Amino acid sequence: MNITPRHPLAPKGYKGQLCNWRGTTSLFQREVMRFLAISTESLVGPALSSVLFLALFTFALGENAIVPGGVSYMLFLIPGLVLMGIMESAFANGGFSLVHAKWEGNIADFLSAPLSPWELAAAFLAGNMARGFIVGVLVLALLSVLFDAPPLPHPFVALWFAALTALLFALIGSLTGVLSLHWEGMMVTMNFFITPLSILSGTFYTLDQLPDSWARLAVYNPVWYLVDGFRYGFLGVHESNLVAGSVIAVVTNAVLLFALVWLLRRRWRLWDASSQGLHGYLRVRILDLRARVFGTRRRRPAVFSAPQRLARAARGGPRVPAAFVAAVKEVVTLARRAVLRTLENPAAWLGDLVGTGVLAWMFIVIVPESDYAPAGWTTAAWLAPGLVAIATWHMAFAVTAYSFVLDRDEGGMEDILIPPISSFCLLCGWLLGALVLALSMGVACWGLLQFFLDSPVNPLVFFLWLGLGSVFFAALGILAGIPAQRFDEVGAWEIFLVYPFLMLSGFLGASETLPPIGQALVAWNPLTEPVSRLRIAWSGRELDVSPWGLLVILGITLLLVLFAWWRTSCSPRLRA
Repeated sequence: MNITPRHPLAPKGYKGQLCNWRGTTSLFQREVMRFLAISTESLVGPALSSVLFLALFTFALGENAIVPGGVSYMLFLIPGLVLMGIMESAFANGGFSLVHAKWEGNIADFLSAPLSPWELAAAFLAGNMARGFIVGVLVLALLSVLFDAPPLPHPFVALWFAALTALLFALIGSLTGVLSLHWEGMMVTMNFFITPLSILSGTFYTLDQLPDSWARLAVYNPVWYLVDGFRYGFLGVHESNLVAGSVIAVVTNAVLLFALVWLLRRRWRLWDASSQGLHGYLRVRILDLRARVFGTRRRRPAVFSAPQRLARAARGGPRVPAAFVAAVKEVVTLARRAVLRTLENPAAWLGDLVGTGVLAWMFIVIVPESDYAPAGWTTAAWLAPGLVAIATWHMAFAVTAYSFVLDRDEGGMEDILIPPISSFCLLCGWLLGALVLALSMGVACWGLLQFFLDSPVNPLVFFLWLGLGSVFFAALGILAGIPAQRFDEVGAWEIFLVYPFLMLSGFLGASETLPPIGQALVAWNPLTEPVSRLRIAWSGRELDVSPWGLLVILGITLLLVLFAWWRTSCSPRLRA
């Protein structure tokens, strides 16, 4: 069957068959080598994150916690965490590889090859599923060894549902990569679709723990059937109809596969990466609105009249030095640039807001039945400050660290460095922009949690501590962004430094529930003191705090700011 015309570089006798395995295998090898080249972020990072997540949940809730059905909560979490690793890795490999190929312009290397749409789809999906399976095996091996998991009672059932999950999210990732013209398209799908589906998939709870209305909605989540089926293969217990779950997954995968092949056949948004699309249209509208609001507003009238200005000049000129005014203008201009640039990409900060809302719903609605909070504390008063802090501080790190990589890719770094701006003004501008954005995220999360909780007792102190942590992570983001040349280098900082800092800050459970090494890590974490004082400001209850902890976090934050200033003034990588 002749599918496509013969390409000039095609092998002799090629007629566009559906079985050009050599070309398909080459493209598959390209996908595998791509994520193996950044194995620290793509493979090791998700595995370590899953281990840390399970360890904190297990020790916070207690190793002997039992979920409905008589299964220990520790073993109950393992299948869901394994599938979460498969979901996120298969999706990320499929989407970001295509978007990166469009961005770099090398997508023509495999689109011009003599491969049919089915061959292209097979190569993309095989590479995506390979990454998902590798991450899943790593997570399963680590969790099974560290937490003494029993042998799989139904290994073939577990493999079947793992394959369906990997294929489903590989298809979603490839479709998103084909339809997305920039990174924002991937972030929209990741934050508003993948993250809620994975968290609300039954990984952390059973249907018996949900209110009746939420339990009726949960059965419409297709990922819930996949997690429940994989849990049956892992533990031998299930809540859903396994046959119905398999049929739903197979039909969904078939529909998405034909959609992907149809898009590849028509080269939809693959060749012309400059077309606007919905995202481009929205960006243009946002830029127009920004020009109307900030570019055409009237200047504020002068404070002094003409005679007053003359009298002031006669007394010796302006009291504020002109150099100081110029420096303040430079700092405000840099901060304003960072804020407006972030507002043009709403997917990232709205995704953190949605994730905070989903986690708050899960913890506050489901977890109270497990006696999660320490004695004398409600679950809401214990968890809410930590959730707000994580979203706020992660925002402060991300907007500084990733902005360096984006400026280098888009050529915007020279616009900042060419004007005669001192390194101190650069540092202050970046820190001010990150602080404004982070505190805006904190206010938004605080407002979102009002649907579930009461407002803080002392909001001024609460946001002061949020601001201190934001400066801490903004300085850390500058240190991570200056030497980074690619996004995966910043991602390594997030996986191995930022996430452990946040997870081991005491926001999950009391430190007394952790083993000795966990208690030591929490005690030596400089963020433990801000989180504790956030809880006091939120609830008004007493908690053990130390003035030495305050001095430590202030001193470390000051050292980070000074080190970031030094790197800004003398780093050769800043202009690279």
